Amino acid sequence: MNRQEGFTLIELMVVLSIIMMLLSFLTPSIFEQYKFAQIRGAVEQGHQILNTCELARQKATIAVRNPVTLQVTTSFHGEVTDWTSVTQLDALLDGDHYLPVMSPFNTPYLFKMQERFCTVGVQVDEALDGWEGYETSPLAGGHTLIQVSTPYAKPATTDWVQFQKRTLSGETSR
Repeated sequence: MNRQEGFTLIELMVVLSIIMMLLSFLTPSIFEQYKFAQIRGAVEQGHQILNTCELARQKATIAVRNPVTLQVTTSFHGEVTDWTSVTQLDALLDGDHYLPVMSPFNTPYLFKMQERFCTVGVQVDEALDGWEGYETSPLAGGHTLIQVSTPYAKPATTDWVQFQKRTLSGETSR
């Protein structure tokens, strides 16, 4: 009996081919999870930038008191209606804070600042539509802009005021 112990070359090739086939099935799902984790991380950083934008939007730049009436007049940062780099937002604030400028996709974070709310734009290198409930905008080259925004605070309407008056006075019908 001259038979040696071990595996033959054919047996090793069969096992390796089975392993390669299994890896080929798993690889796309692994990379998809990696890509979604990158997007989630970029959106989370967008939320951090949004908090800073809200701080800049609500922070008074100048407060002047009239010596006669003692009325205080405040001025705030102006609106930024076009998508602008976060470096401009960083320049609006004083103090120690860190704002990420580039996303994991090597694209700049953008922001808009309006009178009642801020919006941060996160550019991703995939075509997405309504990713996890966020508003999205298509960009050139199959890219997408995910818009992270604060909820718009609507002023109270007369219906709400009437309802509150009825509730507080104990009315059941009118």
